[in-house]
Amino acid sequence: MKDHPKTNEQLVQELAEMRHRVAELEASETRRKRAEEALWASEERCRALFEESRDAIYLTTREGKVIDGNQAAFDLFGCTKEEFMMLDALETYVDPDARRRFQSEIEQKGSVRDFEVKLRRKDGTEMDCLVTSTLRRTEDGTPQGYRGIIRDITEQKQAEEALRESKRRYRLLAENVTDVFWTMDMNLHFTYFSPSVTRMLGYSVERAVAKTLEEILTPASVRIAMKGFEEELAKEKMEKKDLLRSGTLELELVCKDGRTIWTEVKMTFLRDPEGHAVGILGVARNITDRKEAKEALLFAAQEWRETFDAISDIVFLLDLQGRVLRCNKAMTNFLGKPFSEIIGRPCWELSHGTSEPIVGCPFARMRQTRRSETSVSSLGDRWFNVLVDPRLDRDGNLIGAVHIMSDITDRKRAEEALAEERNLLRTLIDNLPDYIFVKDSENRFITTNAAHLEVLGARTLEEVIGKTDFDFFPQEIAEEYYAGEQEVIRSGQPMVNREEFTRDPHGVAHWLLTTKVPLHDSSGSVVSLVGICRDITEHKRVEAALVHERYLLHSLMDNLPDSIYFKDTGSRFTRINKALAERFGLSDPSQALGKTDFHFFTEEHARQAFKDEQEIMRSGQPLVGKEEKETRPDGRVRWVSTTKLPLRDKDGKIIGTFGVSRDIIDRRKVEEAPEDGDGKYRNVIEDVKPEEKREGGASWRSLRGKG
Repeated sequence: MKDHPKTNEQLVQELAEMRHRVAELEASETRRKRAEEALWASEERCRALFEESRDAIYLTTREGKVIDGNQAAFDLFGCTKEEFMMLDALETYVDPDARRRFQSEIEQKGSVRDFEVKLRRKDGTEMDCLVTSTLRRTEDGTPQGYRGIIRDITEQKQAEEALRESKRRYRLLAENVTDVFWTMDMNLHFTYFSPSVTRMLGYSVERAVAKTLEEILTPASVRIAMKGFEEELAKEKMEKKDLLRSGTLELELVCKDGRTIWTEVKMTFLRDPEGHAVGILGVARNITDRKEAKEALLFAAQEWRETFDAISDIVFLLDLQGRVLRCNKAMTNFLGKPFSEIIGRPCWELSHGTSEPIVGCPFARMRQTRRSETSVSSLGDRWFNVLVDPRLDRDGNLIGAVHIMSDITDRKRAEEALAEERNLLRTLIDNLPDYIFVKDSENRFITTNAAHLEVLGARTLEEVIGKTDFDFFPQEIAEEYYAGEQEVIRSGQPMVNREEFTRDPHGVAHWLLTTKVPLHDSSGSVVSLVGICRDITEHKRVEAALVHERYLLHSLMDNLPDSIYFKDTGSRFTRINKALAERFGLSDPSQALGKTDFHFFTEEHARQAFKDEQEIMRSGQPLVGKEEKETRPDGRVRWVSTTKLPLRDKDGKIIGTFGVSRDIIDRRKVEEAPEDGDGKYRNVIEDVKPEEKREGGASWRSLRGKG
């Protein structure tokens, strides 16, 4: 079949279609190239992020074989890339169980976030890390391995631990210092007071926290505090502010008993992690004495200024040659000269009466150093602190000096008095019978007193300083001392009035009442301890003897057949013996405590007994050998011979009564018996000795025997 020839129109149409097809192919190729370029750029960006990340990024198989990692990962584990690629992930875990927990969680959930774990570097050092990882899968969903990020949080953990330790030390400091620590929220409600608030203001911690600012401060101090608070709030709104700034105010506080005291209060804001103020921390120090002294000084200074128009220090200006240019009235008063005889004369001539500067003259030193110079000088019977400051012109050239002489006679005398008091204190300590010593944190003696030297068998302090109890006592005793003192140093808690049995270096047994108190440095750390031991051997002996005496007394009371009892001022029984308890029908003597005769006898007998006891306590006179008939509510009758005496305390004050009642029923039966034919019983009664009658008489059986 023969093709028909195409027309020009057909050829043109086919040519146009071919061009369109070529254009489509060219456009498709362009899109493909652009996609490849975009993919390449995306891969480059991912690789850049992978390599430049500060966190360690890794890829591993499920078995722990490393597939890839970034530079941060190499640095984290302290190895090269080649060494990192040879790592077994399991070997980097300090705790293998942690690896198993990690795999279990990621296999179940498909990912883990912030998994906290300890990992090991190449050099063996351990680090705290947070691991965030996802499960890698194949196209068909089969688990293939893990990809994730490791962040080293070792420094963060250390910082958190340091913060906890800091808070612990702060709490220890707050609870032991005399200054009062407190906190409040931004609504000015108190949230905390240290225990020292009780010593300062008299309130318990709970009561102080419940107080308002208006109840703690005087009205004037409330206004001062509020003004300071508003100023600080204004600073908080500033873009640039010192987050660590603090402020100090002098505020007058109201005590529980109504007194007021002056305090120096230092305050700063408590802040959240973002630096926002969330509360206020304050420290209050009692400056009442200082305030009163300062006010007295200011009043005296004001009075001085008003009277003499001058300050109390001696102040004068000097030129480069040391000649006086100007001076205050204090100098004229000190020298006893008018201004006209002082101006233009050298200061050493006026002060020391010399023609040239004295040795060590602070003015001469200042001319050489061009810095402030000081010295302490005695003029007559006075001591002065001398300060010489250089005077410079606008170009910095030395033109003279300001010479200030401050009278420190009182301070010098106070220092001398302090030295004397220290000597007196040393004398006192050395003459106390108690053993007093100071030891460092290693239990080495720093100092001790004469009584302790004698116990240690030492003659001088030098023989003891630097040594320990192991140098003086048997091993077991020294170890016991060491353990107790180390506990005081470790805990910071004092050991107070502990009774200890010990033997001195000579083997003699002693009982000691021991107190050991930790001493802290300025940072709050325990650096030493003070010990005070009192020999209570004799006290323990007396105490043991007292226990023995009490045992004898109890034995006597519980075995006597007579009724023995003690009563308070209301005639209530405070103690009875077993014999009386049995007569009352009680199983235990304690069942009578707090009861009266009205519980055990008829009202007639109980009322007479009460009357007798009240008269004994009123007059202080005993009731001896009173024969009385005791009638029980059930009608039983018993005749007794009763002796009652006032009971006194150690100061001689009457606090009750005590008595002894002896059964005389047998004797009463004899006396009341009818006379027989020969009157033999009456004769027997007449033969009874008077003292037997007073003591209750002979027994019925003895009388029958005589009959």
